[in-house]
Amino acid sequence: MGQRLAAEVDYEVGKYSDIPQICFLGHSMGGLIIRTALPRLKKYKDYFHSLITLSSPHLGFLYSTSTLVDAGLWFINTMKKCTSI
Repeated sequence: MGQRLAAEVDYEVGKYSDIPQICFLGHSMGGLIIRTALPRLKKYKDYFHSLITLSSPHLGFLYSTSTLVDAGLWFINTMKKCTSI
């Protein structure tokens, strides 16, 4: 998905003769996808303005302090007999 996002950004930015500032905003997994796309967009690094991610699990879900996430993981591990990594 990061490759596809990088290709789409490359296509859209290619439409402009004067490249505007590039801002990224991602929620949850979208933040991870953006982070994956950034190395593929190095040629535009001088135009990057901001990166905002909301609720993106950059450290994974094990470092979560959310009671809701903890309850969901407990349910999956206990009731469904599944292992979460």
